[in-house]
Parts: sequence; C-alpha cells; structure tokens
Amino acid sequence: MRILRTVVVLLAVQAAIWAVLAAIVPGCDTSSIDSGFTDVGPALSDVRPPADLLAAPADLGPSAPSGNVAPVCSLRTNPDPPRAAVGDTIRLNACGSTDADGDPIRIAIDCGNGQPITQGCTAECRYSAPGGFTADACCDDQHGHGGICTDVAVQIEAPSPSASPSGSPSSPGDVMITSLGADPGTLFPGQVAFISGRVSPAGATWTLQVTSGFGTLSVTSGTGPAIGSQLTASPTQVVPITVTATATFGGSVATRSITLPVI
Repeated sequence: MRILRTVVVLLAVQAAIWAVLAAIVPGCDTSSIDSGFTDVGPALSDVRPPADLLAAPADLGPSAPSGNVAPVCSLRTNPDPPRAAVGDTIRLNACGSTDADGDPIRIAIDCGNGQPITQGCTAECRYSAPGGFTADACCDDQHGHGGICTDVAVQIEAPSPSASPSGSPSSPGDVMITSLGADPGTLFPGQVAFISGRVSPAGATWTLQVTSGFGTLSVTSGTGPAIGSQLTASPTQVVPITVTATATFGGSVATRSITLPVI
C-alpha cells in the first residue's frame, strides 16, 4: 500500500511539471516527454533584469560643462562711495563683469530698496528713507554658474535742513558743490559716461561744461540740489575730458572740476 501511494504521488508531480512546461514553453508537446525529467528552465523571453536596473537615473540637475569657469561679477557705483541724500540717484554699473569662457552673461541688479530688480548691467536707484542699504548685482553665464553676486553698502542720509525758510543760504559764501563724479571714471573712445553731483543750497543753479583738447563738447544747466548729465567720448580721438561744474546763488559762485582719462 505504501509503495502504491508513493507511485501515485510521483505521477501527480510529473503531471504538474508537464503542465508548467506547457505554460512556459510555447509549442511544447508534453505528450512526447517521457518519464525522465528534463530541466529546460524558463523561456528567454521571460528573463528580465532586476527592477532597480530599469529605474531612470536620478535627476542631478544642471551642471557646468567640464572646464567651464564661473563669471566674475563686478559692481561700480556713482557716486563712489555710494553715499547720497534721500531722493538722490545712485547709479550702479555691472557692465565690467567678465567670463573667461566668453559665455554671454545675464546680469540682474537689485537696489535693495524695494525697486523692481533691473535686468541688465546698469540701474538707477533712489531711496525714500535714510539708512543703510545693500545693493547687489548677480551674474549667470547660463552654463551652470548662476547666483554669482557682488554687493555694495549704500548709505542714505536725511536731507539737510535749509538755512532759512526760503532755502537761501545765510550768506552768499554758503553756495557749494558738495560732490561731482562720473561713471565710469575712465572712458574708451565712443563710451558714454554719466555725470552726477550735488549743490547746496537746493535753490542754487548749476552749469556743467564738458571740454577736451578740441574745445567745448557740451553745456547743460539746471537747478539743485542734484546735478545730472551725460557725455560721450569721441570715437576717434583719445584725449582727456574735463567736466567743470559751476553753481550760483545770491551772487555767490562755486566751481568744481574733474578730469576723465580716455584710453
């Protein structure tokens, strides 16, 4: 009886194996398989690599090409140092930023006073309250080097009170040109420079005369307290440019000059 049971179990196992072979090997005729067992293994079409090998590679984000270097972000101010009164203009210039690979640089300037960020290498900043501010310029070579920034500390002072309710100085000798500058301070032929300064008292009139070795280039005028104008260096002549500011008030006259090299 025990032998009969063993034979029945073996026959059942054999039948099960033939059923598996028929399922995994298409076209397999199990009727032709003899009682000997043959291990044919799984069909090649059912072989799959491990699931972790099929997973997409992790996104490591953009990276700089091999050998590509970051840009150098520079920032100049006019006036320099960036110190002015409430309502005056401070000009920021990041046009001197460079990239050793020659990649075009995208520049954004933040005045640090709540003004919208300027997309470009120059910006004019005005501050409505006294205090210290941080202005910055950020450069991006669009090849994986973004957020390369430089900043400057801006100091804004409260406007000086007038010497009298009318704004007149207490004496004619009080008229002054308190500052005068240019951005940039050194020019290339054909380059534009912005001139700025301040006169006191606020009611003083001012005149800017721009001259070179070839005579007078321009004359502009206005009323204080802020002086503002611009000039363009000759595209063909490399000669220094002199900017002379003259302020008048109540019969008093003050002058101040700066010289801009052209290289």
